[in-house]
Amino acid sequence: MPIKIQHRGVIYTVETPEEAARLGALLKEPGVIDSIQATAEESEFAWTPEVFHEFMEHLGVPQRAALSALVERRRVSDSSLREVLGVSDNQALGGVLSGISKQAMALGIPARAVFRCENYRNAGKRRGVYLIDGQFHQIATAEKGHSDNS
Repeated sequence: MPIKIQHRGVIYTVETPEEAARLGALLKEPGVIDSIQATAEESEFAWTPEVFHEFMEHLGVPQRAALSALVERRRVSDSSLREVLGVSDNQALGGVLSGISKQAMALGIPARAVFRCENYRNAGKRRGVYLIDGQFHQIATAEKGHSDNS
């Protein structure tokens, strides 16, 4: 269940007590994080195997690679995701990720039912961390298990 932390009028959502403790420490330390965008709560979209497979069939190779990294790690920094995808900057990364969002929306799936991004500033540089939706993670893991057993 998501944990909400309110700090200076901004509500932050984290998944575990450990993340809450890290966020709390970062928010107290001046200059480490200049701003963080609040994240949406886990989506209420109901994934089914049929919808999952239809969605995945509409994705290109880079989009599948991005989701595979997110499912495997659950939380991936922008720099790590760029490395996995072999793209040089966040603009190119944004192109890959927007492809996921566009395909989701075309099928009536909220983009946040797939992944979300937490943006923050560290030492004046904008950074992003991408998180897989919990329900998407469950269906992807279950369906991978089914395909491994086939």
